Amino acid sequence: MAKESNDTWSSLREAGRRTSDFLFQGKATGILLLVLIVALTGVVIHLVKARLLLSEHFRVDPSAVRFGDLPTWAPERIASELRQRCKGLPARPILDPLLEAELRDVLSGHPWVESVSAIRRRYPNFIEADLVLRRPLARVDVRSRTLTVDREGTVLEDTPAGVPPGIVYVLRATPAAAGLIPKPGSKFTAAPILHGVTVARELSAHPDHGIAPLLRGCEIDVSNVGRRDVPEITIRLASGTDVRWGSAPGSELGPIEIPVRGKLDSLRNVDDKYPGLRGVKWIDVTTDPCAFQKDS
Repeated sequence: MAKESNDTWSSLREAGRRTSDFLFQGKATGILLLVLIVALTGVVIHLVKARLLLSEHFRVDPSAVRFGDLPTWAPERIASELRQRCKGLPARPILDPLLEAELRDVLSGHPWVESVSAIRRRYPNFIEADLVLRRPLARVDVRSRTLTVDREGTVLEDTPAGVPPGIVYVLRATPAAAGLIPKPGSKFTAAPILHGVTVARELSAHPDHGIAPLLRGCEIDVSNVGRRDVPEITIRLASGTDVRWGSAPGSELGPIEIPVRGKLDSLRNVDDKYPGLRGVKWIDVTTDPCAFQKDS
């Protein structure tokens, strides 16, 4: 009985050893196959990349960049101007890492471009760019100079011909008030201009107010910003009425100013009495109720 038990135990150990050897050999074979597959994949990827980098079929002409939908208010010439800027860039393989960096740098240099939000490679040989454009807010007149600025006071255009249609606010300032005139793509630093931009931005935030139609084409005079003996900002309406506006929100005197909505309501109250503000010489909206004077 003992001998039979020993024989059985020996048989089991031999079967286990053979099974272990078999499994180990299978595992080694699997690992070897995996290594070969990874190596072959690496070779294939290298060959594909080499083909993409060397083949003319996969080279991108940056001047043929395609743009996502631009805002309807953006001048049609902006897209062509941007492509013209890209003409100086060399054609590069679509996988070249320098392609995106160079394109971002050139596109961001255009005065109307606030940022390049995305660049997408489209195989085999073109590229798409999504842009965030600066929206024009007002025209700035300083003597013989005419500029267009956005909501932050950044200059978009510096010629009268460049003023886009639809501009409804005009800032007027003396050269002293305007300070150094920046180049397109740069921002005004003079407080009077920035205060005027703030007022224009506040007015544009109330397009549905009853008085809004009378504000179209108004002139925002910021020449007196910094003075205390007169209202800092005066708005001249197309009707010829001067509105003594006061100070801009965010300025030194801004915290004690009547809110913009309240000033607009005061204008509407006078307009209710004298439609179109006909015959109204000036209105002072720095007080509540406002004061006004009719032509004699």
